[in-house]
Amino acid sequence: MLEFTTARLEIRFADKKDGYSIYKLYAGRKEESYFLSRKQHESVEVTKQLLHSWSTQLSWKEFSRASLIIATKNSRTPFGLLTLFSNGEELEIHFGLSNDFAGKGFATEVVKGLIENTRNSKQFKTLVTYCDVEHKASQRVLEKAGFSPLSVSKAKYENPNQDNQAIDCINYKFEL
Repeated sequence: MLEFTTARLEIRFADKKDGYSIYKLYAGRKEESYFLSRKQHESVEVTKQLLHSWSTQLSWKEFSRASLIIATKNSRTPFGLLTLFSNGEELEIHFGLSNDFAGKGFATEVVKGLIENTRNSKQFKTLVTYCDVEHKASQRVLEKAGFSPLSVSKAKYENPNQDNQAIDCINYKFEL
């Protein structure tokens, strides 16, 4: 149910060789971490450890969470992550991509592909997520994919990339 493809992308569990690319293009970069509740990874080993523990069928089965690789179909280059949390009939989603791949519609393609894949699986009734009120690109992706903004949560998390400021977030929902 979790892995799927779109016209240009494959969303899948990590291979052993993915750690370096994810670190170099995404997780190890300060700019890509700016809106996240985690700092950039300090080394490729940190990224490999995350993938080893989160990007597995076991993580999904035992902890109801998984981080999937977002990669191009043609070159299989991994350049982002789609993280999922199962909460009963609700699936919480979060996505992030390398800035090198921004502005090409990849994030919207991932989210729309996830919607189609999840709808076909009939495992969940609702997709939910949230993003920083200042993160306009993520808001555009979610709204293009059909998510509805619900409310603003004040001080949802402290962002270590923004001097540990409490971040206000927009909550989104998509009814399958």
